[in-house]
Parts: sequence; structure tokens; C-alpha cells
Amino acid sequence: MRHRARTLAALVAAPLSAHAANERLSSYLQSARSQSQPHAAKTLLQLPSSTPADAFFQAAATTGGAVLGATVAVAVLSLLVQYAMIRRQSNSKTALPKQFSLTEYAGASAEFVPLNPLSPAHDGDSSSIAPLIGREGDPEFDDIEQVEAHLDFIVPQSDDPSTPAFTVRSVTLGVFWCIVLSFSNCVLSFRSVPFIIDGLVAAILAYPLGNLWAALPYHRLLNPGDFTVKEHVIIYVMAATATVPYGIDNVVTQVHPLLMNNTSITFLQSLAFVLVTQFLGYGFAGLTRRFLVKPTAMWWPSLLPTIGLFSSFHKTDSMKTASSEGTFKMSRFSFFWIAFACMFIYEWVPQFFAPALQAISLGCLLAGKGTQSSGVLSGFNAVAGSAQTGVGVLGLTFDWTSIGAIYLVQPFWANVANSFGILMFTWVATPLLVATDMWGLNSMLRTEQDPFNPVVNTQHLFVGNPQSADLGKAVSPLFFYNKSDNYNINETAYAIAAPIHVSSMFALEYGSAFLTVTSAMTHLALWYGADILRQVKNAMRQMKDEVDGLDKHNKMMEAYPDIPDIAYVIFMAFATVAALVVSLVTPYNMPWWAIFFNLFLVGLFVVPYGVIYAITGTQLFLNVLSEFVIGLIIPGQTVAVNCFKSWGTNNLAQALRLSADLKLGLYLHLPPYAIVAAQFIGTFVSSIVGTIAAYFIMFNSGNLLGSTGWTYNGYQTFYSAGAIWGAIGPSRFFGIGSLYQNLLWCFFIGAAAPVLPWLGNKYIRKSKVWHYINFPIIFSFGNTGAPQVLLVMTFLVGLVSQVYLYNRRRAFYEKYLYVMASAFDAAGGVVNVVVSLMTIGGISFTVLHALNPSSNVPVDYYCYPGADFTDFDCAKYDLARDVFARDIAKFGKRFFHKNISKIRATRQDTKPRPRGTSGVAIAAVLMYWIALAIAVAVKRVHPDAAYSLGAAHPLDVPDVQAEASNGTVTRLRQIASEYSRWSASLATAGTVDGLGVVAAVTLDHSRQSVAIKFASVDPNAVSIWMRSFALVDLQRPESLHAAKPATFETLLHSYVSAQSHMSSHAPYEHVPAQVEAILSPFPDSQSLSKVHSSFADEFKEIKKTLHPRLSQLRSQFPEYHFSFVGHSVGGAVAVLAAADFVHSSTTSRMQISLANNVSVVTFGQPRIGNAAFGDFIASLQISDVIRVVNYGDSVPHYGLQSWGFRHVGKQYWINSIQQLVSCDDERHNGEDTNCMNQLVAAGPVFAHKKYFGFVMKVDPFYEAEV
Repeated sequence: MRHRARTLAALVAAPLSAHAANERLSSYLQSARSQSQPHAAKTLLQLPSSTPADAFFQAAATTGGAVLGATVAVAVLSLLVQYAMIRRQSNSKTALPKQFSLTEYAGASAEFVPLNPLSPAHDGDSSSIAPLIGREGDPEFDDIEQVEAHLDFIVPQSDDPSTPAFTVRSVTLGVFWCIVLSFSNCVLSFRSVPFIIDGLVAAILAYPLGNLWAALPYHRLLNPGDFTVKEHVIIYVMAATATVPYGIDNVVTQVHPLLMNNTSITFLQSLAFVLVTQFLGYGFAGLTRRFLVKPTAMWWPSLLPTIGLFSSFHKTDSMKTASSEGTFKMSRFSFFWIAFACMFIYEWVPQFFAPALQAISLGCLLAGKGTQSSGVLSGFNAVAGSAQTGVGVLGLTFDWTSIGAIYLVQPFWANVANSFGILMFTWVATPLLVATDMWGLNSMLRTEQDPFNPVVNTQHLFVGNPQSADLGKAVSPLFFYNKSDNYNINETAYAIAAPIHVSSMFALEYGSAFLTVTSAMTHLALWYGADILRQVKNAMRQMKDEVDGLDKHNKMMEAYPDIPDIAYVIFMAFATVAALVVSLVTPYNMPWWAIFFNLFLVGLFVVPYGVIYAITGTQLFLNVLSEFVIGLIIPGQTVAVNCFKSWGTNNLAQALRLSADLKLGLYLHLPPYAIVAAQFIGTFVSSIVGTIAAYFIMFNSGNLLGSTGWTYNGYQTFYSAGAIWGAIGPSRFFGIGSLYQNLLWCFFIGAAAPVLPWLGNKYIRKSKVWHYINFPIIFSFGNTGAPQVLLVMTFLVGLVSQVYLYNRRRAFYEKYLYVMASAFDAAGGVVNVVVSLMTIGGISFTVLHALNPSSNVPVDYYCYPGADFTDFDCAKYDLARDVFARDIAKFGKRFFHKNISKIRATRQDTKPRPRGTSGVAIAAVLMYWIALAIAVAVKRVHPDAAYSLGAAHPLDVPDVQAEASNGTVTRLRQIASEYSRWSASLATAGTVDGLGVVAAVTLDHSRQSVAIKFASVDPNAVSIWMRSFALVDLQRPESLHAAKPATFETLLHSYVSAQSHMSSHAPYEHVPAQVEAILSPFPDSQSLSKVHSSFADEFKEIKKTLHPRLSQLRSQFPEYHFSFVGHSVGGAVAVLAAADFVHSSTTSRMQISLANNVSVVTFGQPRIGNAAFGDFIASLQISDVIRVVNYGDSVPHYGLQSWGFRHVGKQYWINSIQQLVSCDDERHNGEDTNCMNQLVAAGPVFAHKKYFGFVMKVDPFYEAEV
């Protein structure tokens, strides 16, 4: 009675504590909402912090606190469960046997005899299995024979039901590793190249912790003896759930400020969506365990490396076969660590020292570079030879993390089927489609990264409108979003680019998905239909299946109570109701009927896809089918399509995950309730922690997102896929009358293909070879866009392990192969984590060699003429220059002719003109002249958008220009990198707002420095500054057909003249007066030093808040260095702020002292003021006033020299060959004519956007209307 009272008290206390926690959470949310937060999603996680480190530790503390309650509750639950099991065993009238072994089932034999699943029962009652005897050629029995040959020597052959499994120790360690891996994996998913820390790593690290806990004093509940294999499995199952929930993709897409930015979504709504997408599929796993878990033929080869890990760590009593007995004396545990160490050492080569080994285009090496122009691939290399842009014929990889342990343990017939399918799709079908130009434009498809070569291996979309000058160019899916209409289709944008093209390889990938869907259904019905029908009948009659009942492991699992089907039905009903609520009342919305249609779709495919996964180790997904079906039903609704995709894909994946864990529990003899509880607890904890981590990285990580290495490409891919399947919709791609309508035949071909081997087995000759012709595996081709290097190496790995080792080295195969597979995967994962963390910390291997090429060239540079591992030769850049000039000239001509009718109407029509007509006409003429000027000038402008130091170019550098020291390059690169990270997000917290410029102050005690960064954010403010130049005209109107302008000044003058001519306005005659009108004295009203009034107004607004803050920091930290940094217009304001900061000191001595601790660095800064302003800056004696100018950046030329404007400070010019040149401005009247002033200023946008390879916040200069 006391025990029941305690249990009741615990159950009552749980909801009370949950209610109290909810009250505290509600009060916190209410207080958070009372503060002015710019984004509703931040309400839970917007914690006050002074530094990113504080934010991180506060978020970590919040995470720990949020999960601590769940951990304690789980520990209490495990205590109750374990206590109930102890009571059940002690009160049972017929106590369970202490040890179950196969000898008890096979008959009284002292010697171990493996049980034949087809042998009759030993009690003499063979009536239940008599109809099964003699079913020769049945695929299920063929599979059973193969399973026994690959399992018995690694899977435990006995069981002790009293062995602890679901204990306080296992649950606590499992929750701990679940929290660690969930948070880490979710944060690392925002990396440019995301990676996941596998549950095997947690299993290895949990082993010493479990043994350490076991060394503590014995306690019946808290420490029940030795750390057992069953406890270890529970920890692994919980840790393995700590992947990134698929629903997080949808959360990030809708909530992230730089994606859909839905500010109405709260944290709790996101958490609810993640939870229902994670749990809705679990009911299917329980209801289908008769088909996917209990049959012996469903052997799940993907589990074998995991079983190998546990068998080596815990020395399970697997079968001692004659072949392995006495041959190898080394234990599996020792062999595991030797294999782990060897792979750990080796993986540093392809992942760090020689990354080119990750993808080798062997076809290019055999065929040669060809004789094309520099940088232009030969026809063979572009389509077939290159593993990066083509199909990668004979492509190789020596990186084990790309291969994986599954190919060591996968049945060889499945490997052959999969390899054959990839070979036919990539090496045969794709080149044929390209050669015949099946869908057109194959030779024209180009991406921005490589405008010279057609691309085959890509997921890009391409413009197919034959009337467009951009025909064949890649177009972002985001172009088709209508942001004002909930990100649905923008019909106007689609009409501009339609019909949309994809590469032949990407089209085949969609075709293969259609083939797989129907072939899986047909294959299952033909080969396993009778068995499934028998199991369904037995399930309806609540009878044990006669074949499954003969399985040795199913017999041992009879010692544990099974979870009834009704429990799974009830759970699925609750999850369905929760899904309906989330779908109807949160912004993660879709029609109510879509929930039930989603369940129907998952229920239809969970058994076919599960059978294929369980037999072959190849997992199939529902993402393409779910997108396709829902996109046809509700076309153009992006959010609904994304939500349906998340539910459909994740429901199936979670159902198969639990099925695999149930099979793992069956092999290692864990109670079903323990496996299900571990899976549910891990999923619940990982959902909470993963959602918290996603919100933390989106709103509390400072400037991390958007910086180098943190561009969250995976989430941007999901965002783009929403445009393809949601906004554009499958009917526009595959509907009747569309470009790719013929791919719909793949549904019928897939349904018919499995019939052929079935008929061959039935009417030609019965053989299991027919069964191995598995079309769902043959059709499962994917990974377009990734390097095509897996076919050869995965086939060779399977050939060695499943043919050579299995037949010629059976003893090694049986004792060590699965252990080696587990060790290899674990070691590769550890190296991956370490190298990734080193990359985050800025540590890289910089010694260039043939296997570690420069970033200036592709990783398969040996495919390209004129390339080596450092760079391309000069001819490639000449070609790039000509292509750029041609494109910009075509753009100008197209824009001019498009608007010429409006210009003529402006001249001839005497009626009042519509508002804006003159502006359009002026813009047409301006764009025409700009295009022609750039097309001429680009002959000297470097076209490569990378602008990385060290790139080659044919131009020579005058002798008077000395290359800057390496120290200067390093310093300026570091400043550019830090500024780029800050400007990428421009978080409002901690910034000082001006009229159009924001500033941020950052205190760095480790460097003893204060950084003040400036950036312009308002196009209107920039427009005011630019329009002021139109008030000044230095020459009379000229004909619109005047000679092409040769300099930026004459180009601007032509614009002013054209404006005056068309408006019938006389030009200004008093130029100096007009110049004076746009200048303001600085630093006071009596100064002869004058600056542009727009810059002065910006600074005056910022100074109100900035100056007191800087004065306070100056008094607190007099020895600290103050660094002022800005880009473009922000750079101009940075110079004014630094000058005012120094000038405001009360005495000249204080000015000099302060000036020595002040520096100014700007990038792409325009001219600020007159020559007197330059003298004023020089008089302040600031330690460094540096301005960096890119080759071709036009912004530094604004504020014309002929109007009296002069640059200030020291100029460092990144010239045409990407050297950082130290310019001699003093010797050339303030500006060195051999630096930025030697060339035409009207350069491309990227020249202003990128400095030292880092993307600056794009100044609204290019968005402003002039």
C-alpha cells in the first residue's frame, strides 16, 4: 500500500510541477512581450547579454534548466518502471528462468546446436507449420538462409531476462548525451557544410561513464551492479534520436529573418510543430512490427555495425563457428580500438591535408585536359569526366565518411543492383540525353560560378524563355516567390523565365523517384504479398505467426511483455489530434484534410519502403512524392506544401527509425517497453533542445550567421525547394503539356518493371537470382549536385567484404568485419568533428600541393586546360573579361530599346506626360551609356567576383607601385573579415541609428580595443547624396549621340546633359556656387574645411548617442585602442567620427595622445570633402587613416576631383592582379594617379561588394534611385 501511495503521489506531483513551470514560463513570456522586441520569435530566447560569450552561456543555462525538469521526471519514471518490474518478478507465481538459451528450445543437448527456423516444433505439434514445409523458392525462406549466414556469429545467442536495461543509470546517461548531441547537431546544421555527430560517438563515450557509475557503491535502484549491454543499448537509442528534427527545416525557413521572416510565429508554436512531426510516425512502427521487425527475413543490415560495437565492448555470447574458432585470438574489443586508431590517423589525410582525395575525377586524368581555350572543358570532361560538373565516369573517393560502413555489411546483390542503377542513370542515360538534347538548352546551361562550361551535375533552375537575353542562365528559385502573398507564386516573375529548365541529370533524378514509388509497391505485392496477407490474417485473429514464432530471437523475447497494438493506435490518435490543432491554429498551417491524407500516404508506403530498408540497407524517402502530390492538389501554396513535406517525410523516417530500434532490441534481447520508452524520451528531449538551439543560433548568436562557414546552406536549400514545389508547383514542371511531361511515364514503367523477374521466376526457372533483381533498389538514384564519386568505391568495398572476405577469409569476416565497420564509422565521425571545429576556429592546412589546390581553381583543376593547383593562366581571365563585356553591352542595348518608345513619346507628345515618364527615359539613356562605357572599360577590369589576393592577370604593374607588406595584408584582411561578419546581420541590438547609417560599438578586453563599425542601410539617404551631384553641371548639353564617355566624370556629365536637354532646362552657369551648396563646414561652422552635407547630417545624428558612449569608454579604458571601420558611405561617416573624437579633446597634448590610440580603416569609401578637409585630417596626426580601394570600384570616384573633392588618408589599392599596392598620394597632390585614378571607375557591382574575398553589407548605393 505504501508503494502504491508513493506512486500516486509521484503521479500527482508531476502535473503540479508542470503547471508551476508553465505559470513561470507564462509570466516570463508576458514580461518579455512587454519589452519592444522586433521579432515575436525572440520572446523566449532574447536574453540580455553584453557579449556573445555571455549570450552563449545564458542560452546554455536556459537549455539546461529547461531540460533538467524533464531529466528528473524521466529518472523518476525509470525508478517506477524498474521497481514495478522487480515487484512483478518477486510476486510472480512462476518465476522467469534466470537464463534463456537456444538449447532450451532446440532440445536437451549440452552442445550448442543452432536452431533451424524451418524445423518442426519439438513438442510434436507440427500442424501449425505443416503447410509451410516444402515451399521451395519462397523468397522469405531464401532470405532467412542468408540472414542466418550473416548474423549468428555476431548476435547474442542467449539471454538473461533479469539483466537491467531501463535503469536510472541508463536513462540519465541517455538524456545527457541526447541533450549534448541535440544542441551540437542543430547548431552545426547551420554550417555551410553541415555535419552530424553520430550516436555511435555517444555510445563509445558513454561506455567509460557507465563503468565509472557501476564502480560506485551498489544500490538496488540507483546502481544495480555491472554496466550491462542492455543499458548501453538504451543510451545509444536515446542518443541516436539526437539528429536534427526534420521539422526544424520548416521552422528555420519560416522564422529566420533572412528567409520568410514570419514574425508572428512564437517559440511554443514552433516547438509544437516539431513535436508533432517527430511523434506522428511512431504509431506506424508499432502497428507494422509484424511485417518489419518480427520476420527473420527482415534482418536490417544497417544495424550490424552497431551490434558489432556492443558485442566487442560487452563480449556477448555469439555463436562460435568452426571457421573462426581458434583462428584469431585477438578479442573484438582490442580489434575495435586498433581499427579505430588506424582509421582515425588515415582520415586526417583526405579531410585535412589532402582534401582533393575526397573526389577524384579519374575520367579526366585518363582522357586529358583537351585542347580547348583556357578554363573551357572538353566535351567529354564537361559531361562525363568531371565528377564536379559532370557525371564523374570512374570517379573515386578515398574519404571513408563519404563511403560509410553500410557498404561493408550490405548484401552484395543489393550493392550490385544499386550500382547497376547508378551506372545506367549517370554513365549511360545522362550523357545520351545531353548528346541528343532531349529537353533542349543542354549546351547553354550555365551557372554564375562557371559561366564558360555547360553544367550537368546541378540542381539549379535555368531560364528557358527564348525571348530572354538570359536564356540558359541559372535563376534562383527565390525569384518566383511573392513575398507579399505568403510566399506563393509570383506569376509575373514566372512568365519572365518560363519554361523553367533543369539539367538532364536532375530531371533523371525526379524520374527515378517516380520509378521507385510504383516499383516498390509492385515488388512488395509480387514477392511478399502472400506472406504479408498471412501476417495480416494472423494479426486480425490475434494469433502468433507460425513462421515468425520459429525465429530463435522471437522465442527468447517471449520472456518480456509486448506492447499491445491498441497502445499504438491510441498514441497515433492523440498525435493526430495534436497535428490537427497545430495545423489549424498556428502559422504552420495546411488544410485539415491534408493531415489524414498524409497519414494515408505514410501508411501506404511504410511497409514497402520498410521491407526494402530491412532487407537491403537502402533507405527510401517520401520527400519527392509528398511534394509532388500535395503540389498538384494545392498548387502555388508554399507554406502548406512545405508543412506537408515535413510531415510526410518525417513520419515515414521516424516510423522506420523506431522499427530499426525494435529490431535492435530483438537482436540484443531488450524489453520492447524499454526500447519504445527510450525512443520516446530521446525524441521528446531532442525536439525541445533542437528547437531551443535553432532559436539560439538564429537570434542570440550575434554576427555568426552569414559569416564565413556559417551560411546555413541546408536550410536555404529547403527554402528554395519550397519555391520549386510550392510556388512554381509540379504541374508547371511535369503536367500535361509541360516540358518534362514525359517523365510521368516513369510511374507506369516503375509499376511494370518488377513483373518481369517475377514472371521469369514463375515460368522460366525458379531461382533466387530473380528475387535479387530488385527494381526499387535499381531505380534509387539520387544526390545530384554532389560529387559523383561513390559508384566505383562503394562497389569495390562491397566486393572485398561480401565476396572475398566472406568466401576466402570467412574467419576474419565472422569475427571482425562488423566490428571494423563500426570502428571505421566512429573514427571518421570523430575526425570530421575535430576538423570542423578547427575550421570554425580558423585553423586550416595552407600548404598548396596537387592534393590541396588553391581556392582559385576547382578541386578537379586537372580537368581544365590552362590550370594547375594554384591558379588558371592568363588566357582564362582574358576570356572571362570578353564574356563580361559582351553581357553588359547586351544588357544596355536591351534596356535602351525596351524604353526607346517612351523616350520618343516624351519628345512628341504635347499632352501632359504621365508622372515618371521622364525618369524612365533618362534611365534608359543612362543605362545605355553605362553599358557601353563598361563594355569598353572592362577590357581592363578583372571580372572574377572572388577577388582573392594572389589571382593572376595579364596586366603589368608600374614599377613605382610597391606591393604592401604581408603584415599589412594580414591586418587589413582580418579587419575586412570582422566587418563582413558584423555587416552580414546588422543586428539592431547595440547599434546607434543615424538618418541612413548605423554604428555599433564593440569592446574587446582581450585585445584592449574598442571597435566602432559603420554601415549605410537606407537607400533614401544614399539617393539624397547621389542626387545632389545632379545639381552641378560642368558643360553645356551635348547631343545624345556624342562620343562614348571615357571616364566616370564625363559619363556623369552626359547624364546631366541628357537630363537638361530633355527637360528643356538651361545648364547652370555658376558651377562653384552649386558645389558650395552641397557642402557643410566641419568640424565647426567657422572652418574652411568642408564636407558633403549628407555625410555631415548623418554624423550629427549619430553623434548624439555615439559621442557620450565613446567618452565614457575613453575615461574607463584610457589605454585601449579605438578602431573606426566602415564601408562605402559608412566609411565616410567613420572618418568624420574619428576626426571628431580626436578633435573634441580639450588640449593639443590630449589630442596627440588620443590620436596615437585611434585608427581608421575604410573600404570603398567615396570622397568626403575639399582639400582643406584633407589638411584638417592630416593635422590631427591620427596613427592610421587607411582607405582600401578595389580595382573597378566606382564608389570611391564619387565627389569629383574637378569639383574640389579630395580623398584623405593613406590609399591601399587592390590592383588588377590582386596585389595590395601601397600608393604614394602625397607625391601626386593627394591622390596617386597610378592607383585607383588610372582606370575607368564604372566597374561591376562585385568590385564594391567584395574586399579581400569577404562580402560586405551591400551599400544601398546600388538600390538608390538617381
